[in-house]
Amino acid sequence: MQFYEDKFKESKEVKEEHLRKLRPNLSNPANKEETKQLNEKEQTRTEDYKELIDDKQIELLDCEQNTGLQFYTAFLNNTRALVFLFDKVIYKEQFIMLPGDEITEKKHKNIKHLIAAERNEDLSRKETRAWPGLGAPVFKIDITKMQPSLYGAEPTPDQNKTPVPEPAVVANELNTELVIKNTPHHKQIVKARNQHYSQYKARFEASVLKIFERFDVDRAEEVKFNAYWQNSLEEIVVKHI
Repeated sequence: MQFYEDKFKESKEVKEEHLRKLRPNLSNPANKEETKQLNEKEQTRTEDYKELIDDKQIELLDCEQNTGLQFYTAFLNNTRALVFLFDKVIYKEQFIMLPGDEITEKKHKNIKHLIAAERNEDLSRKETRAWPGLGAPVFKIDITKMQPSLYGAEPTPDQNKTPVPEPAVVANELNTELVIKNTPHHKQIVKARNQHYSQYKARFEASVLKIFERFDVDRAEEVKFNAYWQNSLEEIVVKHI
């Protein structure tokens, strides 16, 4: 960002210099060539600066996207590894009780579990349990959809008539329903999966939004100044022969 900030400062200084030179006496026909050269320099400056804004914005979005995709891949692999690991664990309940082994008294269940047991809906008695998926990943940034006015392609007649369907969500341990063993350990896997995925997703989306807002403001201010420059220039060159 330091390179961008330096260029921002440099462009601002040049802009202010050009604005000082856009003085009323340029309306004199004798200053026609000077006015033309000044405008050409200002147009070059504004185009270079807007290109810098676009390039830096896309660069930061690419960085955020690459980091997000790396997180997604690692997180998916870790979730799979934990499920596989605890699928192979031998729990104490599976060992054969021998004479002298302590038998602990089971805790009383709450009314919710008792009603579920009566209805044959007690999840604790089922060998597996299905957990909702987290939906399609958001770490692939489609800038043409987020900024259609700047980067979106012009729609063709065919596109207007036939909308392109959204790609199907890839089935895996993160995106879609997860059916795993019904143990406290597997439940903790899902709980940790949901918690940490949601935290990173919120950070990712906030960062992407911040990048858009940061550079959209700079771009809007530059467009606004350029419109002001053009209006001022028209008032001057109207007297040129």
